[in-house]
Amino acid sequence: MKNAILITIDALRADHLSCLGYYRKTTPNLDLLAKNGVLFTNAISVGSETVTSVQSILASNYPLEHFVMSGGIEKFYAALQNSERAIPKSEKAIVLEIYRHGNRIAKVLEDYGYTTAAFHSNPLLSWYYNFGTEFDHFDDFITPNVARKYKIRKKLQKYGKLLNFIRYMYYKIHRTNEAFVGKRAETINKKVISWLKEWLKENKSNFFIWIHYMDVHDPYMPLKEFQSYFRSKPLNNSKIQNLVFKRGSNKLSKSDLEDLIDLYDAEIRYVDHAIKSLLDELSEMGILDDTFVIITADHGEEFGEHGNFGHGYGKLYDEIIHVPLIICNSPYKNVKVDNPVSLVDIAPTILDLLDIPAPRSFQGESLIPVIKGERTPLGAVSESLLKGTFVVAYRTREWKYIFYEGDNRRELYNIESDASEVKNLYGSESEKAREFELKIKEHILKNKTRIKGIVGEKEIIRGKIETLKRIGKI
Repeated sequence: MKNAILITIDALRADHLSCLGYYRKTTPNLDLLAKNGVLFTNAISVGSETVTSVQSILASNYPLEHFVMSGGIEKFYAALQNSERAIPKSEKAIVLEIYRHGNRIAKVLEDYGYTTAAFHSNPLLSWYYNFGTEFDHFDDFITPNVARKYKIRKKLQKYGKLLNFIRYMYYKIHRTNEAFVGKRAETINKKVISWLKEWLKENKSNFFIWIHYMDVHDPYMPLKEFQSYFRSKPLNNSKIQNLVFKRGSNKLSKSDLEDLIDLYDAEIRYVDHAIKSLLDELSEMGILDDTFVIITADHGEEFGEHGNFGHGYGKLYDEIIHVPLIICNSPYKNVKVDNPVSLVDIAPTILDLLDIPAPRSFQGESLIPVIKGERTPLGAVSESLLKGTFVVAYRTREWKYIFYEGDNRRELYNIESDASEVKNLYGSESEKAREFELKIKEHILKNKTRIKGIVGEKEIIRGKIETLKRIGKI
């Protein structure tokens, strides 16, 4: 294989894909790709929101390292040294600067002569947040006007009801969701195809493309033709706007929740269609035969299972961290992997498929030995911040253990018998809990060791900068 395409779908939870057991036919095209390729049934996101998960996918490292590398090193490291002290809530703001750091896969591939491009419309992944500098071509649809709107939205987020009302009025007036959820997949695809046509004219190198679709993200405003797969009568814009308002206020009735899930599933069906359309065009252009595709999601979506709707609350339950992962058009066919794998392994896997060594900074491992049956992964780690407290989860095929650092809470669930994660077995399964707690503490300790190195390197760099300033060189 010469070329690679990575597709990430915002807010797509695994249990709503028909190839992963969902009762609705939401993903007929992805089902076929999974059947003819590699399907990971227990792929686990590294974080609970886009801001941490995507960085981990592209740079193959964990959120803990993001926070440290992006500033506030001393405070964060002090918090980790004292497990009784939670990370201050204000430190969460650090994540907004993480994108200027890390050895992401596009930079690695550039060093090997690849042409790299990215296409999406998520403000959190835009130039506005110092993202995309490592790509040769970066199309995020973000104009200064969009950036200003998003900045205002971020400031209003602490006023939940007010923001929810503003969103409701915006949809009512403009009849569109693009200010909050970005461009549709069809628009993204047109940009990708246009760029590839120009690439074909030169054809001087291989390419790596990253595509991020936003359609599955709330407020779920699918085209009526895709609603018709799951509803006899599609919802009109007014009804959808009312659902958006109720969702933000956590005032959904059982009927409202069913309607909301219908919309969510319709968006999934739409993205499934868009991926097929993209691959069909690549085939017509004669590109697909030399290109493998990896499809995944940054995180999932909650529909009230643990008290919230949406994502970004720092929770690490399966509706948030269990995501799809499919590798198609690679040399590996008709493979299903049931053991848990981490999205931190995606970047090393892409490099392995392209026969390129992974840099030492990558913390994940290639999944090719797993596909071949040469390595059996036992568990996957996820990390997040929940109201200023650092949270780590360890997920195996059968179990989920959640550890709250600086807090007394511990949670242990048997995923096989309690998929909804409602019966906490921490008190009755103390031996199993201890086993997983050691795994998590080992993971945290490993990151602390890396952090010490990072702290030292940054102090050296700071010292050199101060010296250069004193002698007038800068």
